Amino acid sequence: MNVWKLTGAGKLEKTESAIPEPVAGKIKVRVTKVLIGNSDAETYLGSSRIVHPLIPGQFAIGMIAEETENPLNALSVREHVAHYMRKGFDKKEAIKAVCRDRGTSKNEVYQEVLDFRE
Repeated sequence: MNVWKLTGAGKLEKTESAIPEPVAGKIKVRVTKVLIGNSDAETYLGSSRIVHPLIPGQFAIGMIAEETENPLNALSVREHVAHYMRKGFDKKEAIKAVCRDRGTSKNEVYQEVLDFRE
């Protein structure tokens, strides 16, 4: 994959980097545009005290390149909530985490675990 790095004041270099392997439950994004802001321009000009190399760009636009399934989603909703509770989450935080993992609303998860006890 191509990576543009700011290696010093006024020095922008294109380098090759290994494509990272997808992580379960995460989305790999193919970046198509990077928006360079004022602080990036100041860094390029050398007016900031930044340790180089630095990959500039505060905002990126891209497309989903690859999506991986979260293995926790194979569990029932109750098992999924119990998993987080065993990790020390309280019930409310566990439900929020399950909603994040599954991309679903809290109402749907609450209905599944309404009377669920540890």
